Amino acid sequence: MRKINKTCDLSTVYKAWEEALEAANQAHPKYNSSKGVYYWDIVMQLHRCQEGLCAYTEQELCDEPLFAEDKWENGSYANLPQKEGRVGQLEHFDESLKSKQSEAAGKKDWLWDNFFMIDSDVNQRKGTKPVDNILKPDSNDYDPFEKLDYDFETHVFIPNSELSDVDFERVESMIKVLGINHVYSIRRKFLKKRLRLKYLYNDDIHENLIQFPTAFEMIERKMDEGEIDTENLV
Repeated sequence: MRKINKTCDLSTVYKAWEEALEAANQAHPKYNSSKGVYYWDIVMQLHRCQEGLCAYTEQELCDEPLFAEDKWENGSYANLPQKEGRVGQLEHFDESLKSKQSEAAGKKDWLWDNFFMIDSDVNQRKGTKPVDNILKPDSNDYDPFEKLDYDFETHVFIPNSELSDVDFERVESMIKVLGINHVYSIRRKFLKKRLRLKYLYNDDIHENLIQFPTAFEMIERKMDEGEIDTENLV
């Protein structure tokens, strides 16, 4: 799960509205999914920030041309995007900031800082579980290479063994909450094919690495340091 630079630089009409609510300490309108005025501005801006990948699993969610800069006009996403070429759901990282259906007023339902685009199955599994910011991918102090490690045998992310006991348990818990390893089988098949091309056939595959970049880089570092033998790629 890589670090995300979550800059709202194109959906500026939404961002100005959100910042005005926050500056005035006003409750947000209740979240109503795609019926929200700025829903698509948020969704497509996030796809752009995340380069079309799920914020947690790094599986591809959206085709790059759909979030190209020319899709925005005057601070808003210009057209309702086509259904083809995109999947996933708009996710509230901390569900406690979002109002419940039973509540009359909203909370911080449209807070930019609390949004990510993620795989739909992962979103459903996460549900309303409490979260820990130690693995919030847009946090200033988040570094995947400090918080996480990658087990090449099983193709799952694990906590970095150099963490303190307390932080190790925090990271271990959040790996499960965020469903980072939910797609381990897909990730394994995708990466092994590309690792074979790189290390057995000397192909430069980086331009075609359309998903799972953090797992690939972690494996690549281990390969270059001799921690993983190329025989394991056959």
